[in-house]
Amino acid sequence: QRSRYGSVFYQTRWRHAGDSRLRLTVRRNQALVSNAPSATGEELEWEQDWLRQPPSGGLNDLLRTTIGWARDRSVGDAQTYPTAGLTWQTWLMPDWNLSTSLRYTSRTGNLATSRGLSGVLQTEKYLTKGWTLGGSLLMNQAVVTIDGAGLLPGTARVSRSDDKTALLFLRYEAQQGQPYGFGLRGAQGAGAGRISGVVFLDANRDGIQQADEPGAPGVEVFLNQRSRAITDARGHYRFTLVPTGAQRLSLRPESVPLPWGEGPQSQVSVEVPLRGEAVAPLAVVRIGE
Repeated sequence: QRSRYGSVFYQTRWRHAGDSRLRLTVRRNQALVSNAPSATGEELEWEQDWLRQPPSGGLNDLLRTTIGWARDRSVGDAQTYPTAGLTWQTWLMPDWNLSTSLRYTSRTGNLATSRGLSGVLQTEKYLTKGWTLGGSLLMNQAVVTIDGAGLLPGTARVSRSDDKTALLFLRYEAQQGQPYGFGLRGAQGAGAGRISGVVFLDANRDGIQQADEPGAPGVEVFLNQRSRAITDARGHYRFTLVPTGAQRLSLRPESVPLPWGEGPQSQVSVEVPLRGEAVAPLAVVRIGE
């Protein structure tokens, strides 16, 4: 059967808060994941940013809530159920962050890539001389794998998972020589900062990562078309020792897994703070929708 998908949203901004979005999503026989029935149904959601975000992409706190109602007709009789989401990020110190992204939906529903309560809780503390200490708790997140041997090598395969994983890591990053643009003087003076972010599968094309929109592994991210980073298994990337001031991020189109490709939010400019971190999510969209 033919697969159809549509998503429309209205966005406005409250005077003393951030953006507010009302979104309607309609699915007909859409294969969201490879290990579950196709999705058929409708979902109405209200998403609210409670903190205003400056455009620079620096050390900004984030608090976003989502509430919704879904009518699911994927299997048998229609079922209705509430949905909810929470995205929160804060900086306890300039070199220590805490973030979480959670989503709740029906344990028997098929309108999302996950079921029940899913998401991630993560913290990172930057230590001295390139060392970073961190921890993550992952619950019921969708898994993205790249098919390298199918009819279309490089195709992304999304599957539902009920895995729960706790990670504790110690990361070391080093760089030889001088970074590109070393010594350039930005608005905060000569010096360097960091850029981090995630490349994610933007199913509803709104440019904002939802808890059920997984990261894309193995995607090449360019900094000013010179330096390069490759996303990890969860779609995360990082640049260290980046000159302060405006920097441009983009993707290598050939590295984006099919059937996904570049979209309006696949390139972005950020302002790198002195000895701080700019956060830059990059969205890829499904081709042909």
